[in-house]
Amino acid sequence: MDIKEIKTIPNLITLVRLMLIPVIIFFLFKGNLNYALILMTIAFLSDELDGYIARKFKQETNLGKILDAAADTTLIFITIFMLYYLKYVSLILLFLITLPRIITFIVIRVYHKNNFFTGIYAKIAATFSYFLLIFILLKLNGLIIYTIIAIVWVLSFLHWSYIKNKK
Repeated sequence: MDIKEIKTIPNLITLVRLMLIPVIIFFLFKGNLNYALILMTIAFLSDELDGYIARKFKQETNLGKILDAAADTTLIFITIFMLYYLKYVSLILLFLITLPRIITFIVIRVYHKNNFFTGIYAKIAATFSYFLLIFILLKLNGLIIYTIIAIVWVLSFLHWSYIKNKK
């Protein structure tokens, strides 16, 4: 790994997103959903921004892809587990939201051992997962939540197929 890979603007934005996680959790724990919502929105927008900058300025790196996926997964997992702990989501929602990412990890390990694979379906699924968390923080319930979960599952199935067929 070259130090230049770490010092790209997109990777620095991703690192900032990782640093937002404990702050988001702090505000959730304190019951300040408004600040958590603002920071979650910033995290979502920074995820979109780092990808755009990486593509636009040809700063895409393997490290960046891994960091981005790790930041997305960590933020989604920790936030949803915290929301479950605080009783904002049920155990069923917790499983429905986290299971696609767990299965993705398993599929990658089974088909590609130590190689990392991401793709457009995974990126879109992450975007919908961010929307899902934002809508939960907005206390929206019902059809919108389950529709987004269904979309994430469909995108995850497409991603798993991509992973299995990628040589």
